[in-house]
Amino acid sequence: MDFRREGHNSWAQSRLFGAVLSAYRLPSRFRASESCVGCGHCVRACPSGNVRLSDERPRWGGDCVYCLGCFHACPAKAVNIGDYTRTLLRYRHPSVSAADLLYRG
Repeated sequence: MDFRREGHNSWAQSRLFGAVLSAYRLPSRFRASESCVGCGHCVRACPSGNVRLSDERPRWGGDCVYCLGCFHACPAKAVNIGDYTRTLLRYRHPSVSAADLLYRG
């Protein structure tokens, strides 16, 4: 699936939304819907190691930096923050492939 075709301003929306979350330090309400397949992309995309898989489901800790990496990396679009992000488009930088996220060091 090519996430780059979903919306040219999804990057800007994500940056704005992430800044609002960070500025107000809103409690983390990340969750995975039933469409989660337990692939672990969200775990590998998290720069702070805040996401872990437990029983093949992602669990978020208390060290979220609100980068929304887990949200954008999910191929099943299962990761959301409450109900608000369900309708937002996902973004992946054109120079970063799914394999780059999957195999980063």
